[in-house]
Amino acid sequence: MSSKGGISSGCPSVIAGRCAVARIGFVFQEPMTALNPVFTVGDQIAEALLVHGLASPAQAAVRAVALLDAVRIPDAFPPRP
Repeated sequence: MSSKGGISSGCPSVIAGRCAVARIGFVFQEPMTALNPVFTVGDQIAEALLVHGLASPAQAAVRAVALLDAVRIPDAFPPRP
C-alpha cells in the first residue's frame, strides 16, 4: 500500500486494481493438508524445502528463517519446552 492508501505497484492508477488482482491469489487449505500445530512454521517450511530438493538439511533451517524474516515473522524456531 502507498501512503495514500493505494497500491504502489508501478501501474498507472487507472489500472492499478487490475495489476494488484493479477498478483494476488488464493491459497486454499484443506484441514488434512494444512500446517500442523504441533510443529513450528519454521520446521514445516524447512521440511518443504527438503522434500522439494530446494535445500540441503544444513541449509533448510537457515533458508526457512530467511524466508520468514523477509515477511517479518520473527522466531521461526522458538525454544521448545
